[in-house]
Amino acid sequence: MDEIAELRATPENPSFDLNSPEALDALEAGAPSASGIRVNSKSALTYSPWWRGINLISQSLSKLPLFVYKRNGEGKDRFPQHPAYSLLRYQPNEYQTALIFQQQLQGHALSKGNGYAYIEMDGDGNPLALLPMDPDTVTVVRVNGVVWYVIRTGVYESKLDTSQVLHIRGLGWDGLVGYNVLELARDTIGLGIGQTRYTAKTLSQGGRPGMILETPNTIPPADRQYLRDTWEKMHSGIDNAHRTAILDRGLKANAISFSNDDQQLIEQRKFQIIDVANFLGIPPHKLGGGERTSYASLEQENTAFLDDCLDFWLCNWEYECRSKLLTEKEKQSDTVVAEFMRNALMRADSTARGNYYRAALGGHPWATVDEVRGMENLNPLGGIAAELQPPANMGGQNNQPEDPAASNVKPKRDAMIGTVRKAVEDAAKRAAKRIGVHAIKAATTPRKFIASVEELIEANADAMTDIMEPALDLRHQLGGPEAVESIAEMRSMMKAQLIEAANVPAKRLAEVVQKWADDAPEYWANKLGEWDK
Repeated sequence: MDEIAELRATPENPSFDLNSPEALDALEAGAPSASGIRVNSKSALTYSPWWRGINLISQSLSKLPLFVYKRNGEGKDRFPQHPAYSLLRYQPNEYQTALIFQQQLQGHALSKGNGYAYIEMDGDGNPLALLPMDPDTVTVVRVNGVVWYVIRTGVYESKLDTSQVLHIRGLGWDGLVGYNVLELARDTIGLGIGQTRYTAKTLSQGGRPGMILETPNTIPPADRQYLRDTWEKMHSGIDNAHRTAILDRGLKANAISFSNDDQQLIEQRKFQIIDVANFLGIPPHKLGGGERTSYASLEQENTAFLDDCLDFWLCNWEYECRSKLLTEKEKQSDTVVAEFMRNALMRADSTARGNYYRAALGGHPWATVDEVRGMENLNPLGGIAAELQPPANMGGQNNQPEDPAASNVKPKRDAMIGTVRKAVEDAAKRAAKRIGVHAIKAATTPRKFIASVEELIEANADAMTDIMEPALDLRHQLGGPEAVESIAEMRSMMKAQLIEAANVPAKRLAEVVQKWADDAPEYWANKLGEWDK
């Protein structure tokens, strides 16, 4: 291996044998796997489970905002003045966004075991840019107890100390570098690519591979070739499968065929997906394993993906950013920290978000209404919404407060109701405006309007839930009806109102629907903003 590494380091050397297996490795042909398929960084990505696994983890990580925070007593605030803040949150260099940069570096770490980025600094040691480096050009060495990063560019080499390189690494033997996962998984990936090619080749040769044409007569060599070419021309390929064959000269066609099930190709492909999932730490169903999974098991596997796979890499980034992008003073005082916003993982799951907010605001609340609104990208309401509220059930027996100091709970709760009412009204207006825009568009085709109403209400059901549920859940906590009931009523009544609006001459439909769309936001704000307390 040392000799190979030496050859790969200097392929321009005239003594380098371009016909040797080592030369193929150096020229990115890749080393052969046990199946005979050569596997390298690019060819591995043609195997869909490997592509999916690398992409899934990289994208899941890179879509989470990475912030620099400054500790404020027991809490912390975002610290946009820090030199690393914009690099990690928005743009690490002039040609990449933070999302693409993190996706690239994480992809390197997953495939090669190591992701490297050069830290460009100013004269005071503050980071100015993060520039990704090809992991194949970087070698980490320890000389006299000092770690160096050796960078090869053509025939030239340069070295950087550890403070100049952001290094995301996986499991490794010496703690300096992570194992090259692509090399460890070479046989698994090679077998998977080989099976894919075999299946494609089987299809390209027709539905009945291995055909034998048998006759008791002697056929001259020239006629044999003609017969073979004619048969393959007529019956090879998917388009020619199952065509009728007409035989003479006493010929008999005998097919020697084995189905994919007989050859266990399908089962083998499933096992290959599981192998790839094990290398990357991903539940097989996320790679398209196709196995039936119960809802409870699926939920547990998704949680396992977040806890056992993704969270390790999040911590990996956070520790490395602390080590390389903060000053020694900041590290010693522990006043600055880089962390991912993990609750952003719930953005696509309205039910999980609703439960999370319910827990935050109910019982013994640990978040304010405005903090919850901020998580939903809504503007703060101020006043009581910015205050942490005591539990609604603080009273003792017979609803009498146990402590005279708790006598202000009722006024605070009344103020809270007023604040939540505003949040509900705001959400109702936004939901009604959304439906109104689609209704106006549908009114341009009067003869299809009623059918379009059905479709637009159903098509926007999830969006309405996302808009309305957080505010209606808060209302439910304060004694209002269930959120799902209010949303269902809103959808049903909107549909009825729009269908009723269609009972006008076609030429007036657009005018009537426009008026409904203008009035609907205020109507629904008033209707949902009041409830029995």
